[in-house]
Amino acid sequence: MTASTGAPAPARSPADDLVARARATFATNGYTRESLTIGEDLAKMATDADRGSAAAWATRAQIGAIFLLCNWDTSDQRQRDTQDYAGRAIAGNPESGPPYFALGYVLLRQLAIAEAAANFRHALVIEPNNSLFARAFGDVAWVSRSYKEEARTVMETAAVRSPQDPVVHYNLARLVGGEPPRFPPDVAWAIDHL
Repeated sequence: MTASTGAPAPARSPADDLVARARATFATNGYTRESLTIGEDLAKMATDADRGSAAAWATRAQIGAIFLLCNWDTSDQRQRDTQDYAGRAIAGNPESGPPYFALGYVLLRQLAIAEAAANFRHALVIEPNNSLFARAFGDVAWVSRSYKEEARTVMETAAVRSPQDPVVHYNLARLVGGEPPRFPPDVAWAIDHL
């Protein structure tokens, strides 16, 4: 039973534990290609266990997007799969941020800048405290300078909400100071906390 309504708690899907384990592989900035590959395997097992699990599809989409983000796999197949997983996740739960984050990176790879920005923006509306989504919006500003001021605002907000995220501080320094960043205290802090 839930504490607030007294109604029975929703039944757990067989995929729920696998999704949690998959998400744990990229929950910090310390993920690697190898840890993300393990997460990808767990997320696939989750969708195999429950084809209707929007959370499992969202996790697969998010992992695919991180592979794109890190340039570990930018193939057309990776982009198609990530887009497919995101579509399945949105069909199951349109109020989940990760599939919009994933679509944003697919679209960014295709240089569909306005569409990528719209998806990152939507992910942030759903999960405003997710620094990974904020950092993604910062990437739009580096591909297209036309989003620089909006990205700066997003990154400043993310720095307040996630003060311990070194990538947020680094990206903010890039947006404010240019490339390479001209604000050594922000950059030094980011490097010290990686």
